[in-house]
Amino acid sequence: MKNFILFLKGVIIGIGKIIPGLSGSLIMMILGLYEKGINSICNFFDDVVENTKFLVIIGSGILLSISLMSKLIKIALNNYYFLIMCFFIGLILGGIPSIFKKVKRTYNKSNIILFIICFFIVTSLSFIDNKQSTLVMDTSNILLLFIIGVIEAATMIIPGISGTAVLMAFGLYNVLLDVFINLSNLSLILYNLKTIIPFTFGIIIGGLFFIKLMNYVLTKYNTKTYWAITAFSVSSVVLMFNKTLENNYPLPEIILGIILLVIGYIGTRLFEIKFNR
Repeated sequence: MKNFILFLKGVIIGIGKIIPGLSGSLIMMILGLYEKGINSICNFFDDVVENTKFLVIIGSGILLSISLMSKLIKIALNNYYFLIMCFFIGLILGGIPSIFKKVKRTYNKSNIILFIICFFIVTSLSFIDNKQSTLVMDTSNILLLFIIGVIEAATMIIPGISGTAVLMAFGLYNVLLDVFINLSNLSLILYNLKTIIPFTFGIIIGGLFFIKLMNYVLTKYNTKTYWAITAFSVSSVVLMFNKTLENNYPLPEIILGIILLVIGYIGTRLFEIKFNR
C-alpha cells in the first residue's frame, strides 16, 4: 500500500509537470517528497537499495503520467482551460499551509526581503510569457535546446518556478508536449530525436547541478531556503491566476471553476493529512 501511494504521488507530480503555471517540484514538496527526493539522489550510495526503490517507484509514476496524460491534458486545456486551471490552483493553495509551517516564527527583515525578491523573480515570468507568440523556438539549434534543457532542470528542481511557463516563453511548450504525446510511436520518436537528445542532456547536466545546489542550501540555509520556496509558491499561484483570468468566461463556468478550486484545495489538505503524517 505504501509503494502504491508513492507511485500515485509520482503520477500527480507528473500531471503537475505538464500543467502550465505549475511546478512539479512544488507538487513534490506539497506531497512531502521533496527533501527525501533530493537526499535520495545526493546520498544515493548511503542506502542503494532503499534509494533505488524510492526513485524507481516515484519516477515510474511521473513518466507514466507524462506519457499517458499529455494528450488528455492538452485536450482538456484546449477545451476546459479555465476549469482545469482553477482545480490546480486549488491544489497548490491547499499545499501552501504545509510550506508555511517550515518558516513559522522566523519573521525578520532579511527573510522578508528575501521573500519579496523571490516573489518578484517568479511573477516576472508573466511578462516574459505574454511575449510567447513572438518567440519561435528553432528546434534545429542544438546548443539552444541544451540551454533550454538546463533551464528546464532548474524549474524542475527549484520549487514554485513553473517549467511550462519558461518553455512557453521560448515557444517550446507545444513542441515538447507533442513529443510526450507521441512517446508510444517509435517512428515519431526517431523523428524527434534531434529535439529530445540535446534537451535531455541539458536536463541531466542541469539536474545534477541544481540537485547538488538545493541539497547544499537546504543543509546550510534551511530556513532561508524555505522562505524562498514559500515566495515561489505564492507567486506561482499569482502567475496561474494571471494566466487564467486573461480571458472572459460565462458566469456558470466561473461558478463551476470556483467549486473546482475549492475541491482542489480540500483534496490537497485531506491528502496531506492522510498520507504525510
